Amino acid sequence: VVNGSPVWAAVDGERFMYRGGKQQMTISDESDCAEGSASGVMYNAEKTVDVAAPTELPSDKWASSPPATLPLQYASADRLESATTARSPWVFVPEMRITAVHGLDDGEPAMAAALRQLAALAA
Repeated sequence: VVNGSPVWAAVDGERFMYRGGKQQMTISDESDCAEGSASGVMYNAEKTVDVAAPTELPSDKWASSPPATLPLQYASADRLESATTARSPWVFVPEMRITAVHGLDDGEPAMAAALRQLAALAA
């Protein structure tokens, strides 16, 4: 559990989907996930007060960064506007759909770190 939401792992175990610090579902690596960081390689712009399963997220609100996007698609994609930088690294992902999810086992290091974080917040 990270930021009050379950964590999902990609089949290869290199990327994790979790609720980032801005109440948005974020996709990133294990260390960002364990911290509950809002930074990542992709995120869904839908802010969720309640926990949302990945399959329930709107397909037209995904944004991606260079590490998660093929170079040709990244170069031709529409960029998100940024108030803090001259050029945003984020681009829109048209119609991304998540069709299946698998839970992250309690024995995974990212889950153990997330559970420690949740316990610290509750204390």
